[in-house]
Amino acid sequence: MLYTKAIKRIDISINELNRRKLTEIDSSFKWVTADKKEALNENFNLDDVSFKEVEAFPHFWAHPWINTLFKSQIKYKKEANTEYYLNLSTETDTFVYIDSKPQGAINPFHPLFDITPFSDNFDILLEAWGGHLFPGYHPSEGGRVLTAVAMRKKSYPLTFSKPVLLKKNPNTWSLYFDCVVLRGLLATLDEKSLLYQSVLSNMHKALITLDFSSSDECLDEMAKRAKEMLRPTLESHNGTICPTILSIGNAHLDHAWLWPINETERKAARTLSQMMKYLEKYPEFKFTFTQPVQMKAVKDRYPSIFEKLKEAEKGGRFEVQGISWVEPDCMLPSGESFVRQFIFGRKLIRELFGSVKGNVFWVPDSFGYNAQLPQILKKSGIDYFVTSKIGWNDTNAFPYDLFMWEGLDGTKIPSHMIVDAYEGKNEPEQIMHVYNKIRHKDIQDTLLRSIGEGDGGGGTMLEDIENLERMHDLQGLPKNSWVTLQSAMERIFASTDNLPTYKGELYLELHRGTYTVQAEVKKCNRMLERALEEVDILISEAFVKEGLSERVKSSLNLITDAWKILLTNQFHDILPGSCIKEAMDEAVESYKNALQMVSKVKEKLNASSLSSDFHFAYKKEKLAGKVFIKDGAIIAPWGKLIPDGMGGFSSVVVNSRELVKSGKSFNTITFSPDETVNWDAWDMESDMIPLRKRISGINSVSIEEAGDDVLIKVNAELSNTSKLEQRIIVRASDAKIDFYTVVDWNEKHKILRAEFDSVINSPYANFAVPFGYISRSTGDSTTVERAQFEVPAGRFVHLGDTQNSLIMTSDSKYGYRVKNGEASISLLRSPKAPDPSADIGHHEFSYSCYFANGGAEGLRSAIRAGYDCDGQYMPSLPFSWRCERGSVILDSVKVSEDRDGIILRFYEAEGSQGLITICYDNRVKEVYDSDLIEEHFTKFEGQEISFSPFMIKTLKLTLNL
Repeated sequence: MLYTKAIKRIDISINELNRRKLTEIDSSFKWVTADKKEALNENFNLDDVSFKEVEAFPHFWAHPWINTLFKSQIKYKKEANTEYYLNLSTETDTFVYIDSKPQGAINPFHPLFDITPFSDNFDILLEAWGGHLFPGYHPSEGGRVLTAVAMRKKSYPLTFSKPVLLKKNPNTWSLYFDCVVLRGLLATLDEKSLLYQSVLSNMHKALITLDFSSSDECLDEMAKRAKEMLRPTLESHNGTICPTILSIGNAHLDHAWLWPINETERKAARTLSQMMKYLEKYPEFKFTFTQPVQMKAVKDRYPSIFEKLKEAEKGGRFEVQGISWVEPDCMLPSGESFVRQFIFGRKLIRELFGSVKGNVFWVPDSFGYNAQLPQILKKSGIDYFVTSKIGWNDTNAFPYDLFMWEGLDGTKIPSHMIVDAYEGKNEPEQIMHVYNKIRHKDIQDTLLRSIGEGDGGGGTMLEDIENLERMHDLQGLPKNSWVTLQSAMERIFASTDNLPTYKGELYLELHRGTYTVQAEVKKCNRMLERALEEVDILISEAFVKEGLSERVKSSLNLITDAWKILLTNQFHDILPGSCIKEAMDEAVESYKNALQMVSKVKEKLNASSLSSDFHFAYKKEKLAGKVFIKDGAIIAPWGKLIPDGMGGFSSVVVNSRELVKSGKSFNTITFSPDETVNWDAWDMESDMIPLRKRISGINSVSIEEAGDDVLIKVNAELSNTSKLEQRIIVRASDAKIDFYTVVDWNEKHKILRAEFDSVINSPYANFAVPFGYISRSTGDSTTVERAQFEVPAGRFVHLGDTQNSLIMTSDSKYGYRVKNGEASISLLRSPKAPDPSADIGHHEFSYSCYFANGGAEGLRSAIRAGYDCDGQYMPSLPFSWRCERGSVILDSVKVSEDRDGIILRFYEAEGSQGLITICYDNRVKEVYDSDLIEEHFTKFEGQEISFSPFMIKTLKLTLNL
């Protein structure tokens, strides 16, 4: 290129084309405004709303948590074969109603609203969300107004700019996007290459023919000629060997995060309404949506939008991937909770869309993925798994983009990690940046990309659709097309022969604080999970006795509603505790309502709490004797303990072996800084761990015999503003210590831990996961080991060697650290963003420390400890079973989804070969082997059932009712 300023000339021309692609027609429309706290649904009435005139633009407006309405009448003379837009800038997510019907949305990132489909005389109503103030999510962010996720406005008011009616100049518009794509292509090419020089030269020759001093009409004619000059360049296609991009239209929508669920429902409707407009206008565009509960909300609140969804789904361009009720957290829920996610999600999708069901578990934003998910997914009829979050690791890069994920039991599922993120744009530079990051191009020539504004919804941008029309097969860029998620998976995984295998959990080396923050939400989750699993068994007992009696039916309906509350709150920002205060309060309130439902069912059934022995093929024997105090020591049937005078134990001798590390104590309560670098509620930092110190403000410690047990009472000051009380019970009937804890917590960026520093320095510890456990290293010599300085666990943590085992359980805690013999449990945190009041207040919780023999016996004790409860009731059911080999657990019993039998869910918990014998009485008609979601059944004959390590097995017993 001989002219050295060609690039600058091109950039100037593109800016001018952008400015001139639309012509202003009118901006004189009169607007009125009013505030309305309640959100509008489809059939709204504004008779009680008092509007006032917008006197001047820009109009300054907005109040936190208040919706503001803007209304006008648009009249203009419509020309044939011409497109018209309104430029509507409110600085927030805004619903657009035309003649009282929801017809789309605008937000700060796409303010153009296409009015071409409507008449030239219509009423328009904007429902603008006022947002709210929040402190951000980074410690140093300083707060801002939340109206749309990517907005960075520091304070109110918001600005409503003057709305402008615009006419599209079709050739100028088209030439602008032609040039945007070609200019983006240039940015990806070697300046010395022939393709670069050819594109540069052709763009320069075409654009210097434009006279920007001419009228818009004349410029549009010039643009038509310039387009013809560029047509050969845009029609230059790739050769035989070329990578492929598969673009998924998508909008990640957090079910709650920086807004409560009520706002999510409007976000879903706004997003889907706008995407339906694009589906109508652009025939190649396709859009995927994944969370059934959000589509149900759209149907309930905005039925006209939902009808458009159904029509688009029938046409194959709106794809419903309704696998789970919400996109859940994938580390903290129980195994049965995951099963119900898929049962309820699939059932709701069928209710909404008929026979539709997806086969891709799309959950790109959860904070890690447990090691049993491959088996759970495959046994729920799911063929593929897609994530992106493990690409966020702060220490070690995840090694693959495409891989076979092998779970705990050996089940493998084809898996795809979206490179970079789930909020992609179809821009040449971003496309090439992402493609160049693919790790193994020898086995991956096709890349899935999620295209659309997300987190708060919004969806695919108009620019992304226009760009892709031009980039479909443009020389120098990968081939690119809109596809459905399912077809993308089928294409990418047409052959899996050469894919690498990754075995075990997908641990996210980030966001470790989410195992602990928002303690009340996590406590409610654990309480409700256990209550629901228990009451399912009690309802099953009643069902066996009386069939679908009125009380059984009403109990099933109540518990179904309670399960839905649990599943909703297991969304990947609610249960982890990374939401604003309003969303957290909303969750706690709903949990309490669900627990009341469970109580009502128990009253209907006249039922008492179940014994934990129900889950096992044998009854646990209690230890004989009592605990007593002698010479300052506590003597139990299972060992000897010496209190250290600070609420801990300086010596615990079990099996004639001292378990406490020299100079340390069990139940050392530490208090330390918890300053994060980023993502305040989400993260923990390893450089804070050496700063922890044992609490020193002990006010009193008393020790007394209490029946067969010994009770220690501790009262301590954590700081000038926080205090702790513990009732520590050394049990006689079991080798364990219970720590009933009350904390009044008023801290900023602090963390409270209970530490047990032991001589058991096994290289691995075992941590409960859904339907099993995994082993994690207790060392810190490699970067992978050091990155796991805080890890999640469900029912138990087990640290053992060949002689002794130390087992930890909790009624509501999930975050643990087990390194070099030290096992600790994280009790409370106090981040200040996005909820400044996170965990401030009164807390009551418990944790326990068990002692057992080493080896396999200790592991079995840990598994059993995870189910431990004080109930005594054993239900009467039409079967009995015995475990012949391994460690098989009956995890759950429930009435079948079609209500003609009961479901038994077993799993092998020890990681060995298992065998059970099961017998049925005459109330059982037939027995079937079932998948997890009760859709596929095979008649089962015989009484013996074999289990491979960690296998989940589901039986259906139909009954003679």
